[in-house]
Amino acid sequence: MSYLNRKRIKLGLDPIKNTDKAVNLVELYQVGYAEWERHEQKRNRLILCKRWDVPVESSETPESVTRKLNDWLDTNGETISELDLIYPPLTWLPPEIWKLTNLKKIDLEGHRLISLPSEIGKLTKLEKLNLLSNELKELPEELCQLTNLKELYLAENSLTRLPEGIGQLKNLEWLNISDNKLSELPGGLCQLINLKSLLLGRNSLTRLPEEIEQLKKLTSLDLSSNQFNIWPLKMLKITNPLHRTVQLRGNPIHDRLLMTRKALAQLFRAALIMTNVVMVTLLITRLIPRSQEE
Repeated sequence: MSYLNRKRIKLGLDPIKNTDKAVNLVELYQVGYAEWERHEQKRNRLILCKRWDVPVESSETPESVTRKLNDWLDTNGETISELDLIYPPLTWLPPEIWKLTNLKKIDLEGHRLISLPSEIGKLTKLEKLNLLSNELKELPEELCQLTNLKELYLAENSLTRLPEGIGQLKNLEWLNISDNKLSELPGGLCQLINLKSLLLGRNSLTRLPEEIEQLKKLTSLDLSSNQFNIWPLKMLKITNPLHRTVQLRGNPIHDRLLMTRKALAQLFRAALIMTNVVMVTLLITRLIPRSQEE
């Protein structure tokens, strides 16, 4: 298995056809030879799989193959920097992952993970973590130990809260928490001083933390399809001059005096001056009936 000296691991399903000798390694990890041939030119990638028909010697058992792979990971795991886990969907993470202490990128999109183990905190060199489209209900506090993270994707899960220590992720630049079940945000979120993009659409938020003004580098803020019924941007000051956007569509924003569209336009212009926002997407479906305009 000397050819396993690669930097990227891809775990997934890609059936091999027309193989004379194959063993269906269900729930095991093994090398996809046909896939390796297709990627022969990409010398920095190691292709492994969760479930695959793999040609092996007829006398070799799946257990011995897996043992060889684990031995290889013990010796060479530190050389792996990227990990893609693709189909079939996983409900848990294999413990072998925690041997890959130099991982910088992990793609776990589209699985059925309900929770993350505390061992995630061991991967302190991670810069990108993709957990899109899982079934996560909560996140471990150990996630906040990943202080080198620059990109964190948590959209399309079932999160009701974020870890209180999320503010420790000082290098985070991109945070996507859209399509969850958040009704409030921890104050620690406002300590992410390098954050450039914050996507919070399709949650149940009614307010922003007052400390949100600390996010001086923020250039993109998505608040669409939440439950804001008052203008949420009074304390927000976006100072970066490039591509500043705020999305507010799908919120029941209104004033106690039931503002007319004319009054709203005046408030809108004032908000643009106050917050230095270049573009605000304000498509509010429940704003005010046309019959009540002045």
